[in-house]
Amino acid sequence: MEEISAFALGRVNVPRVPMNRLSALARYGQLSKEQTIERAPEPRRTALLTAVVRQLEAQAVDNALDRFAVLMANRLISPAWRASDRERLAMLPQREKAARILAKASKILTEGLGMVAEHEANLDVAALWAAVEEAVPRTAVAGAVATVETLVSENDGSAEAAMREKLALRYNTVRPFLSLLG
Repeated sequence: MEEISAFALGRVNVPRVPMNRLSALARYGQLSKEQTIERAPEPRRTALLTAVVRQLEAQAVDNALDRFAVLMANRLISPAWRASDRERLAMLPQREKAARILAKASKILTEGLGMVAEHEANLDVAALWAAVEEAVPRTAVAGAVATVETLVSENDGSAEAAMREKLALRYNTVRPFLSLLG
């Protein structure tokens, strides 16, 4: 790619030549034999070679970007997703345990509050806590709440946030290529 871009023909300004004409010249030049281009009259030869080199430069840039996209997918994004998924799976047992505890407590609280509302009675907080503590100790409920607060992000994009965190850790993988892309 460096050999092609050294000609700097991609920066040659040819505003009066339509792009489809440049493409046709480039295709003709690439398919032509060397002798055909050598025998072409001078303005046509220069136009052919300029169009071919411009086309090759564009193709080289496209190929480099395609390869960079593959590199990003294989070396950066996929490993970051796998690391994020492993981390989330490792937390799953803690989440499930906390969810079971909170589900039991929530069910009792919901039923108790429903009965209070149904009978238009006064809320007896002590009796409600006693009913909860029969099923689940208060310390377990507090621990489950703390676990959920630490393991579950408040925003909806927790998976994406974890992924971005893992991507940032893998920046050194692609850093050497970034200067080449410029």
